[in-house]
Amino acid sequence: MIWFKISGWTHTGGNVAVSQKRPISIQDASEQLVSFAIDREDLKLIIDSLPDDQGINTISLDYELQILKIISVGWSISVYMDGQQNKAELAETFWKSIHEFSKNISEVSYLTIGKDIDYFQIIRDRLDFYVSSLNNAGKDGDPAAFIGGAFAGNCKDMDNPFVAITGSRIFHLAAIGVKEYLASIDVQ
Repeated sequence: MIWFKISGWTHTGGNVAVSQKRPISIQDASEQLVSFAIDREDLKLIIDSLPDDQGINTISLDYELQILKIISVGWSISVYMDGQQNKAELAETFWKSIHEFSKNISEVSYLTIGKDIDYFQIIRDRLDFYVSSLNNAGKDGDPAAFIGGAFAGNCKDMDNPFVAITGSRIFHLAAIGVKEYLASIDVQ
């Protein structure tokens, strides 16, 4: 089973030993991370694996999962590039691209439902919410567990463990994907 793919680099769940980092520009790394963040293939697989008899609102879940995945990738860039010289530039390039992606989503939403939606502001608000949840976890807490509970709250389904586990799972998979991807490249 493929756990995640970032522009031709595929991780199947085993430990990755990186023998030689491949050089890559900040722009190319950002583009690959944005593609990973907005890719919906893994989200569909996760949603399809949920039990049908749990009363889960899969439309709301799908919407929130996409936002959480984007946030998880952005957060992971900052965490796993800590202390590296290109961290700020890669993070800024990533978020600028997400802003452009968000503008397109907002425009399509307006054309579809006739209402202005600032998708990037929604992402920013959720980012603040999830970072606050992570801060409450402290240094000894499991970030994915705290994110899972917060995610279930955003889905208005706090009592459903499948929803919380799904949020934890996408956060964990995205964070591990970014961590291992960043370990395999030399951002220049």
